[in-house]
Amino acid sequence: MKPGHGPLDLAIRILLRLFPEDVPGITRDEMQETFFDRLADARGARRPGVVVRALWDLARAGAGERLRTWGGEGLVRGLGEDLRFAVRSLVRTPVFALGAVAMLALGIGATNAMS
Repeated sequence: MKPGHGPLDLAIRILLRLFPEDVPGITRDEMQETFFDRLADARGARRPGVVVRALWDLARAGAGERLRTWGGEGLVRGLGEDLRFAVRSLVRTPVFALGAVAMLALGIGATNAMS
């Protein structure tokens, strides 16, 4: 099976865009060609499994590579700093913090009571 203009080809091309352009050793065209070669080799019941696994692998690896090139550790470190800042801000204003927690509790309790 060769790449075409069907929905599967479109899904593969979209997921391949998750990979950054400047990653050495990763060529989008080669990855797409490898997928369609594996799909052509798959027979019968294995074929849907090949498609699902390839789509999952592309999404997972592409997102991971994108996060790594964005400085993945910096992203996590930044989130930790934001959480520390939020906790410090809430500790400085205990009345606001108590009101926010009370509103959350009330909303969650009301939602659970309705269901």
